[in-house]
Amino acid sequence: MPTNFALKDVKAVVLKENPYFDGNKAYTLLTETRGVIKVAKKTTARQNRQSHVNICSLVAVSLSGNRDKYRIEESIELESFFGIRSDIEKLSLSEYLCDLCAELCASKENGSNFMSLLLNSFYILENNLISPNLLRRSFELRLLSETGYMPNLIGCADCLSFKSPLYYFFPQKGEVYCKACLSSHAFPEQPALIAQDTFNAMRHIVFSDLKKCYVKTLPPAAEEMLGGAIDAFLHQHFDKKSAALEYYKNLL
Repeated sequence: MPTNFALKDVKAVVLKENPYFDGNKAYTLLTETRGVIKVAKKTTARQNRQSHVNICSLVAVSLSGNRDKYRIEESIELESFFGIRSDIEKLSLSEYLCDLCAELCASKENGSNFMSLLLNSFYILENNLISPNLLRRSFELRLLSETGYMPNLIGCADCLSFKSPLYYFFPQKGEVYCKACLSSHAFPEQPALIAQDTFNAMRHIVFSDLKKCYVKTLPPAAEEMLGGAIDAFLHQHFDKKSAALEYYKNLL
């Protein structure tokens, strides 16, 4: 790549917004072709509404820069997701999903799958197609899988059984064991207990087509197990506190 460059009509989701010097702003964007990048944008009094760069929106930007430093020269908002922006619970959950992408999605790599997953999640959340909690859990586990942390959910790690009434999920190893095989091992970590329907839900999230990876319904007990297992697994790879998630939890 030459030292100086210009890129036009780059589609991106705005993950974060931070103040920059002289009243300007810095953004973290998730792009189709370059993964996660950090950019600066000069703000002017004459900006029209469509040129604003808002968090949790889909934009098309023209970029210039030098090496890994990017500046936004022009921007157009393609989708604002107004139904999310007008609901504080939906907005705080969406910002948390953006936080995960900002931390887990790498730069300088194809970001099309990450973008599809995030935009699909925004659409589902905006239109109330599934419960916010199941959306969150589906997103968390699938994003981890897409970013290289896919757990081994083919079946029990020893006997490969996938029809046991109970499984023991070890988040550090990313493996499950049935009760019969567990007794032959001694693991230092505490497993998360998951029932058959929870195990099936996790398999659906990980192995389904990207657009169909969301779990639409689960019994309350199975949903609670799903949350516990994914929380423990996510903690292995994302140990930063998300202010957006804490705010979202306080709203519930």
